[in-house]
Amino acid sequence: MASQEKMRYLLFHRIRDTTGQSEYPYFIANLPPVTLHLLLNIQKLRLSGSSLASLRTEWEAALEKLTSKGGESRISPVNGALIFTHHILGSTAKPISTIRLAKSIFSNWWRNYEQKQEVIDALGAALPILRSPWSDTKARILAIESLSRLLASAPYWQLVENALYHQIFAWPLLVFRDGGTAISLPVGIDVYFDAASKVDSTEDGSIDTSEWRNSLRDAVEAAKVLWRGKHGNFGEFRDEVSNASVTFDFGIADRIVKDFPERVTLKESSMESYFSQVVLSRLLGNVVSTSSIVTGSIGNRRWDEPGGYADFEFLWPWRVADKLRCVFSTRFFERVILPHLDDLAPEDPRRDELRKCLRECREEQSTELNFVKHLQHVADSFQTGGWRQFRYVRCPDIAWRTHPSGMRLPGFETKGVQIWLSALRECTSSVLDAPGDMNPIDLAGALWHINMNLRNQILLQVGRPPMMSWAFIRAIPEEQDSRFWHVVWRLAGALDKDFDNFYRCATSAGAAQFLAEALNCFSPTLSCPSHRAPDILVLIGTDHGPVPISVEKGMAYSPESH
Repeated sequence: MASQEKMRYLLFHRIRDTTGQSEYPYFIANLPPVTLHLLLNIQKLRLSGSSLASLRTEWEAALEKLTSKGGESRISPVNGALIFTHHILGSTAKPISTIRLAKSIFSNWWRNYEQKQEVIDALGAALPILRSPWSDTKARILAIESLSRLLASAPYWQLVENALYHQIFAWPLLVFRDGGTAISLPVGIDVYFDAASKVDSTEDGSIDTSEWRNSLRDAVEAAKVLWRGKHGNFGEFRDEVSNASVTFDFGIADRIVKDFPERVTLKESSMESYFSQVVLSRLLGNVVSTSSIVTGSIGNRRWDEPGGYADFEFLWPWRVADKLRCVFSTRFFERVILPHLDDLAPEDPRRDELRKCLRECREEQSTELNFVKHLQHVADSFQTGGWRQFRYVRCPDIAWRTHPSGMRLPGFETKGVQIWLSALRECTSSVLDAPGDMNPIDLAGALWHINMNLRNQILLQVGRPPMMSWAFIRAIPEEQDSRFWHVVWRLAGALDKDFDNFYRCATSAGAAQFLAEALNCFSPTLSCPSHRAPDILVLIGTDHGPVPISVEKGMAYSPESH
C-alpha cells in the first residue's frame, strides 16, 4: 500500500462513517489543520466517483475558519488554542481565571462554565498534574481526558485538546521508505530519578522499535552529557542525573497505527538530536516538549577544542523537504532546527532539495528555520528558557560579548575590568551597589577572568572550585515590583507556589526571607530539580524603579541606565 494510503486509511473510514449523519459537520469542524491539509492534498481525480469528492469545499471552509482571523482585533482559533494551552501548562492561573481567559480568546459561551462546580473541580485537579514536570505521560493523558469529558461541547476545545497533546508528547518526524508525505507520531518521554540508569521503550506490538534502541540510548546519553557539561557543579544532584532512567512511551503511537495494513518498523536515526533535547528539557524541569522540532543525527563527541568533550556533531538527515512540508501543515511548531548548510557539500542533492522546497512552500511556511553547527547550538535554539549556567535577560549585548569563549570581552588588563576586579576583591558584603559609571560589560570581563583564568590557577589536587554561574538582568520601567521579582524567580527555577507566598507576604522582612531561600539554593533537589539559583546575580538599570528587598546572596547591583 502506498504511503499516502497508509496515512489516510483510517481517516477515510471515519469520514465515510459520519458522512450524512448529524455529527459530520462537528467532526470536520474540529479536525486539526494538519489533517485538513492531508485531505486537501489528495488529487481531485483520485476522489472522482467517490462520495468524498463533494466534501472538498467543506474541508477548505473548515481550514479557512481555523487559520484565519475573525476580525481586526481577533486571533485565529488555532493561535488562540496555542495561547490558551500555554497558560494551562505554564501559568499559575487558578481554574476560574483559566475559564475567563478562554472566554476572552474564543467565545462568551465559555462563561457558562464559571458556574459549573464540576468543571472548576476538574480543572483544579488537572492543572497541577499538567504543570508538574514530573507527572508521567499516562497521568497527563488521564488529566486531559478528564477535562475533555466535561468541555467537549465548549467552543474550540478540540483544538485546545490537540494543542495539549502536542505539548506533552514528543513528535519525531518520520518518512516512509517508499517516499511520499512525512508524518509525526506522539512519543511520551518520562524521566525517573531511580538510580537505575535504564533506557526503556514501551509499545504494544503494532510498532517495532528494535532498530531504534541504540539511538534511544545515544540520545539519552547525549542529553546527560550536555547537562553535566553546563551544570557539573550541582553537587549530589549531578549523580541523580547521571543515574536517571528514561522511558520512551510509544503506546499512543501504537494505537494510532494498529489498524494499518502493515506493521510499522522504525528505522534510521534522524530523531536522535530531537529526543536528546526533549530529555534535556525534562532534566531541566520543563513541563512541555517545547514548540521546536529537530531533525538530524548525533555524531561523534567533539574533542578538538576546549569544552568540546561536552558536545557532539550534528549531522544532516535525508528527506528534509518531506519533513518540512509536514511541519508547515501542522501550524503547531514555531521553529525547525537543522544542521548548518556549510556541512553540506556544494554538490550534495539535499541543497537543491531544500532550496526547491522553500521556494514551493513560500506561502505555506508557518515555521522559522534555524541552521546550527553542533548539538550545544541545537540546545541554545531548542531550550527557549535557557539551559546554560550563564543567563541573560534583556542583555543581548553582554551575551554577544561573552559567548563563545569570551572572545569579545575586554581583557583583564583593561582599566574597566581592573576596577571591577578590585571592587569585587574588596567587597565584604554579599551585595555590591556599584557606582553608575561602572560598565556591566567590564563586569562580565572580570567574571570571565575569574572563571577561566584565576580559577584554573588553583591545582585540582588542592581543591579547584567549580566554575561560577551568573545571570544578568536588565530592569525596565514597565516591569517593577512583583513583575520584576517574578523574572528573578523564574530565572532561579524556584517553585511558583513559593513565589505566591513571597508575593502575598505582608512585610518586607518576610518577603526578603522567601527571596533569600529562593536565591540561596545552589543545588537542585528531587522535589524541585529545576531550582538552582545563579552564583552571581547582576541587576542593571535598577534606577528605573525601586528594588526594595536586599538579600544575603551573591549579587552585584548596577544602577546605571543603558
